[in-house]
Amino acid sequence: MIIHPRMSKKKIAKVIYVIENFIVNKNHNNPNEKALEQQERYCTILQKLIGGSPGKKDDLDKNEARNLVVALDLYNVLKTDNVTVCWDVEIEKLHHELKKRFSELYNESVYDTETLNQRG
Repeated sequence: MIIHPRMSKKKIAKVIYVIENFIVNKNHNNPNEKALEQQERYCTILQKLIGGSPGKKDDLDKNEARNLVVALDLYNVLKTDNVTVCWDVEIEKLHHELKKRFSELYNESVYDTETLNQRG
């Protein structure tokens, strides 16, 4: 369970805010993937975050957890494309917290560094 049962409501609300932002915002779309598929992916994550209790049966699977952590990481990058917008330090801290939790749970990195090294 990527969202710890004792995670504060404030942090969960921040995560939900970021996921809602990804559903509405079209800037994050991967050109190789249909926008509707990405929107459905984030809607599923949002439904699980809102519908169930964190850490219970509706917890995110591994791929959903990875997508959640990546969304938290991309949020600030996409948000700060606009020069007048500031970096959200709370989201960054939350990203690092969940990234660490993901690594502990699944014994792997959120990002596939092997694939990145092959491209470079």
